[in-house]
Amino acid sequence: MATTTIANSSAATKAEIAALSDVHSVASSNSNLSYCINTTVNSIDSSVHTSLILGPGESAAPNKIGAASKPVGTENNNPGLWATDSGYVSGAATVASITSGYDSINNQIGGVINGAGHNFLQYHSGGHSNINGGSYQWISGFRSTINGGVDNRITGSSTGYGLICQGRRNGVTGGECSSVENGFDNVISSANNHVTIINGDFNTASGSAKRATVINGSYNEMLHDGAVSFGYKTKTVCSASLTWGADKLVDNGDCQNVMAHFKARTTDATLTNMYSRGDFVELDDTKTSVITGKVYIVGLREDTGAASAYELDFMVTWDGSTATVYDSSGNGATRDFNVIHNGASIVTAPHLTATSGSVRPKCTGLAGVNIKWTCKMDITMTQFTN
Repeated sequence: MATTTIANSSAATKAEIAALSDVHSVASSNSNLSYCINTTVNSIDSSVHTSLILGPGESAAPNKIGAASKPVGTENNNPGLWATDSGYVSGAATVASITSGYDSINNQIGGVINGAGHNFLQYHSGGHSNINGGSYQWISGFRSTINGGVDNRITGSSTGYGLICQGRRNGVTGGECSSVENGFDNVISSANNHVTIINGDFNTASGSAKRATVINGSYNEMLHDGAVSFGYKTKTVCSASLTWGADKLVDNGDCQNVMAHFKARTTDATLTNMYSRGDFVELDDTKTSVITGKVYIVGLREDTGAASAYELDFMVTWDGSTATVYDSSGNGATRDFNVIHNGASIVTAPHLTATSGSVRPKCTGLAGVNIKWTCKMDITMTQFTN
C-alpha cells in the first residue's frame, strides 16, 4: 500500500491529506473540509463540514458521523436502551470526530469519540459531548463527558454538563453538573443539579437530591438537598445532613446515624419552625420509627451580641400517624429544651416537636429584636414497616 509522508503536518494542504492511501474526502465541495478513512466502511453525513473519522472501523461495525442509526454491538448494559437516533438533524454533526476504534456513532456538533468501540454520541441540539476511551458508552445529553470504563451513560434531553470518570454501568440521567467518580452501578436520576457520587456501588441519587454527595459505600439512597452520605445502605431523611451507617438490619435506613442542621431568624416573639434547607427530619409514614439523640441550639441577638444556648437529650417514636417526644422528665407532643445560658433574655425556651412525623426544633424570639438561631441535631435511628 502506497504511503505519502507529510513533512510539516501543520502546513499540510487539503490535497496532501487526501493523497494519503485510504484517506478520502467526503466533501461535496472544497469548502466542506470533512475527511474519513476507510470510506468503504465508515461514513460522514455529506451535509456536515469540518468533521473527521480516523478510526478504521469494521465491515460489520462501521464508524459514522451524522447517521440515523445506533451502534451494532449487542453486549453489556446498553443494547436494551440504545435506539436508532431518528431525531438526528441532517448536517447537525459538524466539527465532530471519531479518532480511533470501531462501531461508534457521533451525532453531536463538536462531539468527540476517542478510542475503543461501541460508543454513541446521540444527537442533542446542545452537542459538544465527549467519550474518551472505554466501550459501550452512551451520551444523549449535552456538553457532557465520559472518561473510560464500560457501559456508562449520560442520558436525557435536559441532562447536561455531566461527567462519569471510569467505572462500569454508572449513569447520570437527570440534571446538570452532576458526576459519578468511578465505581459501578451508581445512578444519579435526580432532575436537580450538582450531585456527586464518589466511587462505591449501587448508590443512587433521586427525588429532591441536589448539591448532594454520596461518598463511597454501597446501596446508599440520596434523596435530599445539600446532604452527604457514606457507608452502607443508608437513606437520607433530611436536607443539609450527614448520614452514615454500617449496614441495614432489614431495610435501607433502619440502622443509621444522622447529623442534621437547622436554622431560623426571628424578628419577634412568634413561635417559629427551624428549617434544614426548607425541610425537617422526615419519618416514613409507612413505618414505625424511633430516633434518639441530642440537640443543641444557640441564638444570637443582632443588636447587642448577647446569646442564649439550649440542649436536649431526647427520643421520638412515630407509628405512621402519632409522634411522641420523650426526655428524662417525661413525654408529650413537645419537650422544652434545657437552658445552658440565657444571655439573650429569651422568655420562652425552644422546644422539640415531631407532629406529622416531622422532627424539628421550634424557637421564639423577642419583640422588635433580630435573633439568629442555629441548631445541631445528632441522632441514631431504626424503623420497621407497619
